[in-house]
Amino acid sequence: MNKGKQRKHILIVDDEQITLRALREEFSAAGYVVTTACDGQTALEQLVRQHFHLLFLDMHLPRKSGMEVLRECRIHAPDTLVVIITAYASVETAVDAMRMGAADYITKPYNIDDLLARAERLLAAASVLEPKASSPEGTNLEFLGSDPQIQNIRRTVERVRSIPTSVILTGESGTGKGILAKQIHYTGARAKRPFIHINCAAIPENLMESEIFGHERGSFTGASQTQKGKFELAEEGTIFLDEIGLLPLNLQSKLLNVLQERTFERVGGSQSIPLKARIISATNEDLERAVAESRFREDLYFRLNVIRIDIPPLRFRKGDIPALAEMFLARFQKKLDKRVQSIDPTFCQALMRYDWPGNVRELENALESAVALSGDGPLTPDALPMRITQQIADYGDVLPPMPKTVFKTYLEQQEANAIRSALKRFGGHRGKTAEYLGISKRTLQYKLKNLGLTGQE
Repeated sequence: MNKGKQRKHILIVDDEQITLRALREEFSAAGYVVTTACDGQTALEQLVRQHFHLLFLDMHLPRKSGMEVLRECRIHAPDTLVVIITAYASVETAVDAMRMGAADYITKPYNIDDLLARAERLLAAASVLEPKASSPEGTNLEFLGSDPQIQNIRRTVERVRSIPTSVILTGESGTGKGILAKQIHYTGARAKRPFIHINCAAIPENLMESEIFGHERGSFTGASQTQKGKFELAEEGTIFLDEIGLLPLNLQSKLLNVLQERTFERVGGSQSIPLKARIISATNEDLERAVAESRFREDLYFRLNVIRIDIPPLRFRKGDIPALAEMFLARFQKKLDKRVQSIDPTFCQALMRYDWPGNVRELENALESAVALSGDGPLTPDALPMRITQQIADYGDVLPPMPKTVFKTYLEQQEANAIRSALKRFGGHRGKTAEYLGISKRTLQYKLKNLGLTGQE
């Protein structure tokens, strides 16, 4: 049995119990940890409670459709690979699902060996994204850097990871607030409990209260059954309120009351449910300014801001860029099956001259693009996206010197283009072309012969 497979958690969702039992037996025998669900709502609750490496998702399900589960999976479990199972007649739907982020699809009837092979292939391709830190949930806990500010953050995380105190993470978009929140959770006393990510900017305002607190059957139009909210599903784990600065004011009031009383009620319900989870929030907003402008409640701000961790932007810790680049190079070499030898010193020079407004996330994307477009040699600055190189001051200074042979060829190409353009302008007339170019007719004739061009006398 492959030890790597022992760590792979798979969720299989299908409304046919016989199918679920057969797949559970086959995947368990192959070394996977298998969880099953027979409806969309149960599947979503499982996805919220724990991390799965892979999800086999039938499109036609009771309670919530496969497409609804996929849509919410992209929000709450973005790292989970999703394979759609569909009838042949609904292949078009499967294609739509892949546009939404599904990794693959398979049509019914299918061969179980094919499912096993696809699982192995997809998980092998994604294995490079496994965290270096120990986490049974498979969460990426890499928060690299030797900058004194990063070292201080690590010390703070060490102190707060196992206490229930509220923590707020601040920093620009792409600095790693989500990674740090997971690090606090998965290295602390609540590691075995759920980590519930709530993106306050991604959930429609009219659905947010129900999503967070749950609802009772019949509490509003479309509430055909009772549904637990994220706060209830978190149990004794961690609730991560991402983009907290964008939480609507009416919900800010309700959240404040929940944090004060440590209880909440489902929408349309009267039973008090205890809040047992720890709260970690994050924002790229200036909450002090938001308070001053009456966009964020001051009392809620003080309730959340017990321990504050400010993550610096990448432009303020550029000394960490080479180590981050090496890490991303190793990751994408495996992911993209590329054999890039190394990072040329000029490549690092270019990275250091750019301010990275998108921070570590932008650097990661740039490295993926560079590796994807590179050959087998070392990474050089010309592999970077043009949108980046155009903003690097004195970019030409970091480019490696052009070999003489290459430079000669480049000049010859430029010269040939100039002659072709002039010939076209004067209808192929050599005399007028030579005069226009400032060379003798004889010289032009010589160049035309070498270039294999023709022209009129």
